[in-house]
Amino acid sequence: MSTRGLVVATIVAVVAVVGVFAWPGTGAPVARPGETMIVMDDFLFSPNRLEWRVGDTVTITVLNRSSSQPGAAHEIMFGRRPLREEGVLGPVQGDGFEEQLLDGATIELLAGDGVTMIMAETSRLTGVDPMSLMPPGMDMGAQAMTRPGMDFMAVVAPRGSLTFRFQVPDRPGDWELGCFAGDGQHYLNGMKGVVTVTSR
Repeated sequence: MSTRGLVVATIVAVVAVVGVFAWPGTGAPVARPGETMIVMDDFLFSPNRLEWRVGDTVTITVLNRSSSQPGAAHEIMFGRRPLREEGVLGPVQGDGFEEQLLDGATIELLAGDGVTMIMAETSRLTGVDPMSLMPPGMDMGAQAMTRPGMDFMAVVAPRGSLTFRFQVPDRPGDWELGCFAGDGQHYLNGMKGVVTVTSR
């Protein structure tokens, strides 16, 4: 084997070994506590696996990089047991979760642009004024700030972003992040992920 061939083979082997140990079995990267960037596209979160410990301070930046034309707005919320609603022909996908991970948490809004809605039912919002994160001329109205099933939810327009911070509540177990835009269709299309909260 030539020297060049040996170098190429070595690089391929190193990349393969690093890849095996850097990625979980699902093939998706796992985001750990601290600062995490979550990219929202049609119809996925990347990363779609998050691992947090109770009491950790987590800073999340969500970027909507919708690749559809025109771009689609996407939302992010954290919970478990997706809501089901009764439709004319039987149960349909609801908009949110029955149990909220951030129920009662303090969420500090740090920065953003192109945020078209932020809801907080029992969460306490601090930091920048949510209205300052919205496109010019947009007003979600005070009545839109609370809604059952969405303790904390943010909708981000295409090419928009939102950065927020919170302390992971004492609720160990597996949770989900999800987008329920389009009357839950985005969630049904696979726009969800796993959030694992572990005790200290």
